[in-house]
Amino acid sequence: MKVAALILGLIGALLVTGLGSKWLVDYKQNRATIESLASAVGGSAGQEAIASIERTHRAAYAMVVLGIAALAASALVFKKSKAAGGVMIAAAIVPALFAPSTLVFSFLLLLAGIFALVAKQKPAAAPASPASASAPVTA
Repeated sequence: MKVAALILGLIGALLVTGLGSKWLVDYKQNRATIESLASAVGGSAGQEAIASIERTHRAAYAMVVLGIAALAASALVFKKSKAAGGVMIAAAIVPALFAPSTLVFSFLLLLAGIFALVAKQKPAAAPASPASASAPVTA
Protein backbone atom coordinates (compact mmCIF):
# COMPACT_ATOMS: atom_id res chain seq x y z
CA MET A 1 0.00 0.00 0.00
CA LYS A 2 2.80 2.40 0.84
CA VAL A 3 4.48 1.85 -2.50
CA ALA A 4 1.20 2.61 -4.27
CA ALA A 5 0.78 5.72 -2.10
CA LEU A 6 4.30 6.82 -3.00
CA ILE A 7 3.86 6.36 -6.75
CA LEU A 8 0.35 7.84 -6.94
CA GLY A 9 1.36 10.65 -4.59
CA LEU A 10 4.36 11.63 -6.70
CA ILE A 11 2.40 11.55 -9.95
CA GLY A 12 -0.59 13.35 -8.43
CA ALA A 13 1.56 16.02 -6.79
CA LEU A 14 3.37 16.70 -10.05
CA LEU A 15 0.07 16.94 -11.94
CA VAL A 16 -1.48 19.28 -9.38
CA THR A 17 1.59 21.51 -9.17
CA GLY A 18 1.94 21.58 -12.96
CA LEU A 19 -1.70 22.46 -13.56
CA GLY A 20 -1.63 25.14 -10.88
CA SER A 21 1.46 26.76 -12.34
CA LYS A 22 -0.03 26.58 -15.84
CA TRP A 23 -3.18 28.35 -14.63
CA LEU A 24 -1.10 31.04 -12.93
CA VAL A 25 0.92 31.68 -16.09
CA ASP A 26 -2.23 31.79 -18.22
CA TYR A 27 -3.88 34.23 -15.81
CA LYS A 28 -0.86 36.56 -15.82
CA GLN A 29 -0.59 36.46 -19.61
CA ASN A 30 -4.29 37.19 -20.10
CA ARG A 31 -4.87 39.65 -17.23
CA ALA A 32 -5.38 42.63 -19.54
CA THR A 33 -7.93 40.74 -21.63
CA ILE A 34 -9.77 39.59 -18.52
CA GLU A 35 -9.95 43.12 -17.13
CA SER A 36 -11.15 44.57 -20.45
CA LEU A 37 -13.85 41.91 -20.76
CA ALA A 38 -14.95 42.54 -17.21
CA SER A 39 -15.44 46.24 -17.87
CA ALA A 40 -17.04 45.67 -21.29
CA VAL A 41 -19.52 42.93 -20.42
CA GLY A 42 -20.94 44.14 -17.12
CA GLY A 43 -24.20 42.69 -15.82
CA SER A 44 -24.64 39.58 -13.76
CA ALA A 45 -23.34 37.18 -16.44
CA GLY A 46 -20.08 39.12 -16.71
CA GLN A 47 -19.68 39.24 -12.94
CA GLU A 48 -20.25 35.49 -12.66
CA ALA A 49 -17.63 34.82 -15.33
CA ILE A 50 -15.10 37.07 -13.62
CA ALA A 51 -15.86 35.46 -10.24
CA SER A 52 -15.25 32.04 -11.79
CA ILE A 53 -11.90 33.18 -13.20
CA GLU A 54 -10.89 34.59 -9.82
CA ARG A 55 -11.84 31.35 -8.05
CA THR A 56 -9.69 29.44 -10.52
CA HIS A 57 -6.85 31.88 -9.90
CA ARG A 58 -7.07 31.31 -6.12
CA ALA A 59 -7.25 27.55 -6.68
CA ALA A 60 -4.09 27.75 -8.78
CA TYR A 61 -2.15 29.31 -5.90
CA ALA A 62 -3.43 26.62 -3.54
CA MET A 63 -2.53 23.92 -6.06
CA VAL A 64 1.07 25.07 -6.36
CA VAL A 65 1.66 25.41 -2.62
CA LEU A 66 -0.18 22.25 -1.61
CA GLY A 67 1.23 20.32 -4.57
CA ILE A 68 4.75 20.99 -3.30
CA ALA A 69 3.67 19.93 0.20
CA ALA A 70 2.14 16.75 -1.26
CA LEU A 71 5.38 16.04 -3.10
CA ALA A 72 7.27 16.21 0.19
CA ALA A 73 4.58 14.15 1.92
CA SER A 74 4.85 11.47 -0.76
CA ALA A 75 8.53 11.14 -0.03
CA LEU A 76 7.76 10.66 3.68
CA VAL A 77 5.04 8.04 3.23
CA PHE A 78 7.25 5.24 4.57
CA LYS A 79 8.11 7.07 7.78
CA LYS A 80 4.93 9.01 8.59
CA SER A 81 2.19 7.43 6.50
CA LYS A 82 -0.79 8.91 8.42
CA ALA A 83 0.52 12.49 8.27
CA ALA A 84 1.53 12.07 4.62
CA GLY A 85 -1.94 10.77 3.78
CA GLY A 86 -3.57 13.74 5.45
CA VAL A 87 -1.41 16.21 3.54
CA MET A 88 -2.12 14.49 0.22
CA ILE A 89 -5.87 14.48 0.83
CA ALA A 90 -5.77 18.15 1.85
CA ALA A 91 -3.78 18.97 -1.30
CA ALA A 92 -6.60 17.46 -3.36
CA ILE A 93 -9.58 18.87 -1.45
CA VAL A 94 -8.57 22.46 -0.66
CA PRO A 95 -8.18 23.60 -4.31
CA ALA A 96 -11.44 21.81 -5.12
CA LEU A 97 -13.22 24.11 -2.69
CA PHE A 98 -12.31 27.02 -5.00
CA ALA A 99 -12.64 25.23 -8.36
CA PRO A 100 -14.15 21.72 -8.43
CA SER A 101 -12.57 21.09 -11.83
CA THR A 102 -9.23 20.57 -10.07
CA LEU A 103 -10.41 17.12 -8.98
CA VAL A 104 -9.79 15.89 -12.52
CA PHE A 105 -6.06 16.17 -11.87
CA SER A 106 -5.98 15.65 -8.11
CA PHE A 107 -7.91 12.39 -7.85
CA LEU A 108 -4.58 10.53 -7.80
CA LEU A 109 -3.67 12.46 -4.66
CA LEU A 110 -6.96 11.40 -3.10
CA LEU A 111 -6.19 7.76 -3.85
CA ALA A 112 -2.62 8.11 -2.57
CA GLY A 113 -3.83 9.76 0.61
CA ILE A 114 -6.37 7.01 1.24
CA PHE A 115 -3.74 4.33 0.61
CA ALA A 116 -1.33 6.06 3.00
CA LEU A 117 -3.99 6.35 5.70
CA VAL A 118 -4.99 2.68 5.56
CA ALA A 119 -1.44 1.33 5.25
CA LYS A 120 -0.41 -0.71 8.25
CA GLN A 121 2.49 0.46 10.34
CA LYS A 122 5.26 -2.05 10.85
CA PRO A 123 5.22 -3.27 14.43
CA ALA A 124 8.26 -2.29 16.44
CA ALA A 125 10.58 -5.22 16.96
CA ALA A 126 10.45 -6.31 20.58
CA PRO A 127 13.89 -6.46 22.15
CA ALA A 128 14.95 -9.94 23.13
CA SER A 129 15.09 -10.42 26.88
CA PRO A 130 18.44 -11.65 28.21
CA ALA A 131 16.80 -14.40 30.30
CA SER A 132 15.17 -16.07 27.31
CA ALA A 133 18.31 -15.77 25.22
CA SER A 134 20.43 -17.74 27.68
CA ALA A 135 17.86 -20.46 28.43
CA PRO A 136 18.72 -23.82 26.91
CA VAL A 137 16.54 -25.02 24.08
CA THR A 138 14.98 -28.41 24.65
CA ALA A 139 13.55 -30.46 21.88
